[in-house]
Amino acid sequence: MNTQFLLWSRVIRLVVLLALGGWLVSNGTGLDYFFAAICAALIALTGYQLWASVQRGGH
Repeated sequence: MNTQFLLWSRVIRLVVLLALGGWLVSNGTGLDYFFAAICAALIALTGYQLWASVQRGGH
């Protein structure tokens, strides 16, 4: 159950980051690429953690 909770928390965080990144880019703050790069890095890290947990059999 704990692993399932961690899995869903990562999925939720991924969705939030995608929404935040999309809003920043469409908002045209002038720092679009900077924030998009940060969001992309966090998303990549989250995706890697998710993949690593699945590879360990934690699903």
